[in-house]
Amino acid sequence: MRISLFAPYGPFSQESGVIYLLGNYLAESFSEVSQLKCNGLFSVCERDLESNWRRDFDSCMLCMADQAHLQKWSGVQSIDASRFISDTAVESASRWLQSIDDEDLAVADFEQLPVFEYCEESFQKRFGAAYDAKNKRHVEVARRMMITVIRTRQLAKAFKESYMPNFCFVASGSDLISKTFVSALKNSPVETVEFRWDVHQRAIKIQRASASESMTCDLLLEGVSNMRSDKKTWPAELTGIVDSILEYLDLNHLQLSLPIAQRKVVGS
Repeated sequence: MRISLFAPYGPFSQESGVIYLLGNYLAESFSEVSQLKCNGLFSVCERDLESNWRRDFDSCMLCMADQAHLQKWSGVQSIDASRFISDTAVESASRWLQSIDDEDLAVADFEQLPVFEYCEESFQKRFGAAYDAKNKRHVEVARRMMITVIRTRQLAKAFKESYMPNFCFVASGSDLISKTFVSALKNSPVETVEFRWDVHQRAIKIQRASASESMTCDLLLEGVSNMRSDKKTWPAELTGIVDSILEYLDLNHLQLSLPIAQRKVVGS
């Protein structure tokens, strides 16, 4: 079984702690638990909020280092996202965007994808206003965001077709990257599991694509990589939460092969 983790903003997203906790827990039982790592693939992303949308070279380097730290702590494999983007795909997206007039950006479709719709909320967060084709700054940022959406779509499609994971755990939200990534995996054999931070409940909503109901996880792990990575040292309360998530994901039937479950059986 292949299980992939996609949290492109590293510890910047509240959901990443629970995702990597599960990755750590499952890594010993499945040889192919992997992190799909964003390695500087996008020209703009929601983590740019940290620097007031003023990205520089160090921004991507810091994010990649954070992702590498989470990957090392959890013991999962790491796969660079750029592996799934071809030069042909990059060129086709750039040529298409260059062919679109500024006035038509908000309504243009790329291969039946309404591109600006997927970045409109992030655009509003950036400017606090609707797109204005007469505003040069709006045009510049909109084009960069649209390239990010197209590249995310290309990444997700190639990833599901060539790597073919059984499960993909995604740090999900309204941002342009996760929204596009999840959408591209719909109606595919990949069981997408969205982990979404609910600011009002201060909890993480977990939603698997094949289930009508979601589950709520009250566990907040903003500094998960500061925990002990050895699962045998985790408190019973923590393993209980992990057990409940696995039950929701219908992975609980595999628990007897997992180290914590084995310890429980021996000690019971």
